[in-house]
Amino acid sequence: MEKKSNNYQEKLAHVLIWVILFGSPIFMMDRSESGLDWMEIIHRIGNPTVLFILFYTNYFFLVPRLFLKKKKAFYILINIVFCVLLFIGQIQWERATTVKGRPSPSITEMFQMSKEPMPEHERSGKDIHPGKTVEKPDSIKGRHKLAMNDSVRHQRHHRQPRRAPGLMTILGIRIPFGFIFVFRDLIIYIMCIMLSITTRMSRKWRESEQALQKAEMGRVEAELKNLRSQINPHFLLNTLNNIYALIAFDQDKAQETVQELSKLLRHVLYDNQQPFVPLDSEVDFLRSYVELMKIRMPKTATVTVENAVTSPNSLTVAPLLFISLVENAFKHGISATEKSFISIKMDYQKEKNALHFRIENSNFPKNETDRSGSGIGLEQVQRRLELVYPEHYKWEKGVKEGTYFSDIVILLNA
Repeated sequence: MEKKSNNYQEKLAHVLIWVILFGSPIFMMDRSESGLDWMEIIHRIGNPTVLFILFYTNYFFLVPRLFLKKKKAFYILINIVFCVLLFIGQIQWERATTVKGRPSPSITEMFQMSKEPMPEHERSGKDIHPGKTVEKPDSIKGRHKLAMNDSVRHQRHHRQPRRAPGLMTILGIRIPFGFIFVFRDLIIYIMCIMLSITTRMSRKWRESEQALQKAEMGRVEAELKNLRSQINPHFLLNTLNNIYALIAFDQDKAQETVQELSKLLRHVLYDNQQPFVPLDSEVDFLRSYVELMKIRMPKTATVTVENAVTSPNSLTVAPLLFISLVENAFKHGISATEKSFISIKMDYQKEKNALHFRIENSNFPKNETDRSGSGIGLEQVQRRLELVYPEHYKWEKGVKEGTYFSDIVILLNA
């Protein structure tokens, strides 16, 4: 969905930019006299058309096939040749169209140096003093000669169909305006090519980021499945040990327990494959598991389960997230000879949309040689919280006054 949104925004930006460029001749031309001059519009869209061809030729072909494949020298050479051809085409386009009856100069005329000598005041760099008067010829012959010279210059002027473009004097050097136009168009072409490279590389970067995110999601999902698969044998092993102990003194009760175990296994094998399960289903699973674990508990131990979450509800939670904490409480909180306890509490804070799960138990830590109940452990619980609820949970745990506590607050649907 995010990828489609990005593609839509990118296409919309392209359309808007080219609408502005191709529409600028209409927006900027003078329509006060006779409305739209379509020949003038056709004349002016030559430059946007050249930029359009240059941009998308680079965007779709040259950049991905040459620039991004480290063939930069060949890429530059191709662009130089391409820009020269486009420049020639643009000049021919403008020459083939007419703006107010005046055809554009050809390429040769653009770079043609005027053969008129530079005026004295331009060569010297000084302006003619406005107060200085020009000496007039006194004789009739002199006036006649001056008039003849003016007539000859007038005839020469009308004999030439088109004169070379004007010249610009820079630091005493007369430069044809054609060089200025070429320099201007060269800068525009380079900017267009750079924009094409930047746009294409930005798109490639976004595609790479999306591929990395997809790969990361796949890795996280695989890790979650691996963690959940570690829960099943641990849970099943503890439950089977309890049933085995029950068979020795109460076979009827053992048969009922096997049926209860089948329900629990259904939850483990099927619901565990979903990313989230209803909270009510998870609470029923924990309560049934506690009842099975009570089978082997000594009379000196007490277990209380308190659920303050209103049922039924629409809340969901990651499956089998709390079972490892309950297993850990039975493993380290129950003593065969001393008084011990386990307290399990669950609550829901509606104003914060937060689920609160707390376990307290007496602390009888096992030694390193005791491997009973080894399985997912607290480290795997931590990892699952990080993967399923990143930055949306708080977990405090430790031993206080001889009592171990584990307190988890999860922001649901965050």
